[in-house]
Amino acid sequence: MGKIRNCRLTPEEKYIHKRAVSLRNLNDEELVGLVDKSQPIKRELRKERTYAVAAFIEAIATIPGIGQTTLEKIRAYAEEEHYIEPEQADSRKAE
Repeated sequence: MGKIRNCRLTPEEKYIHKRAVSLRNLNDEELVGLVDKSQPIKRELRKERTYAVAAFIEAIATIPGIGQTTLEKIRAYAEEEHYIEPEQADSRKAE
């Protein structure tokens, strides 16, 4: 694949390229600092996503035609893909 001329890049592609170049130019200490700053944000987003998925599964449980087997398959898939934690799914089953 050949090199794409800068004049043919979209503004979004130019921005992504500029960010990539700036990341490649960071030294080790700066790079580690950047990654460490992003970890708490990732954890918070994961908590929000987990809550949203669990709430969605609870909500669809009330829809006529969605049986227990379907709910269990959805819960199993959500656990498998790490959308929810296994203990969350177990606590939902106990209710």
